[in-house]
Amino acid sequence: MPRSDLLRLAGALLVTAALLAALSPFIDLERLKTILTGASGPWLALTVACYVAQQLVRAARTRTLLGGGVPLLRLTSIHLVQSPINASLPMGAAEAVLVLLLRKLRVSAVHPAAAAVFVARALDLALFVVLLATIVAVGRELVPPAVNGFLVTMLLLAGFGGGLFIGIVRWRLRHPELGTATTAIMRHVDAFIAALRGIDSATARRALAFTVVIWLLLYLTFLCTVRALGLGLSPLELLWIFVIPTELLPVKGVANIGTFEAAWFVVLTFLGYDGEVAMAIAIGCHLVTIAMQFIGAGIGALVLSARARGASP
Repeated sequence: MPRSDLLRLAGALLVTAALLAALSPFIDLERLKTILTGASGPWLALTVACYVAQQLVRAARTRTLLGGGVPLLRLTSIHLVQSPINASLPMGAAEAVLVLLLRKLRVSAVHPAAAAVFVARALDLALFVVLLATIVAVGRELVPPAVNGFLVTMLLLAGFGGGLFIGIVRWRLRHPELGTATTAIMRHVDAFIAALRGIDSATARRALAFTVVIWLLLYLTFLCTVRALGLGLSPLELLWIFVIPTELLPVKGVANIGTFEAAWFVVLTFLGYDGEVAMAIAIGCHLVTIAMQFIGAGIGALVLSARARGASP
């Protein structure tokens, strides 16, 4: 295993251990057991349906950006396999894994796959910034100042990062005479520009429409999860948790354990929930999410394996 991967794993283990240690005084196993054993079967079924639909639409977006021609079932299976990986790795590393899967499974060559994944992530981030800005503008009077301040800070950071990236892209477009990029960041910029040039307006509109549906299904998945556990979170309260961008953290806990719970715990306590109740909600929702992701990944892997055996001579 490369040294960078070992350092990343060590960092993830440290984050998980530190956050769980900090949150352990608020963990009430009996309360958590009550929440999980009382889960609603119909709401859990809706949660799974929304999750599968979300991966199906992600696959349709990837297929669109790749130019079509790839079986939708195969791409959906790949996204199911990649989903728990995406939850465990920081932004960039998770996308690299998806590109690797697309190449290893001979769905696409490296450069088209990287371009499709890169543009998909750019659309996700753009929609996230719009969503966050809307929430801050509309709901500033509805949440405690600390929560609103955190969201404003995240909006400013996202805006700064996006503006910086756009500035680099525009500079690169104005100076094509500089030739081949030699730094890592400029290679990323060139890949992004190449991807944009290879996508026509109709494809871009379809990919954007898919992105809107993906985020709607992601929110509905969270909403159905809390309803399945019998929790009284309103759609607006859940929206504050929904926009916490744990995927933007440079290091996550293992399988996002610790970072997920901490994000939910902080926002729920600011919204007035008791610490033990907030912790039970956070852990319960994460357990349901992890189970769903790993079961989905197993099913996706079985489908890919069966297709590989069927294609073997």
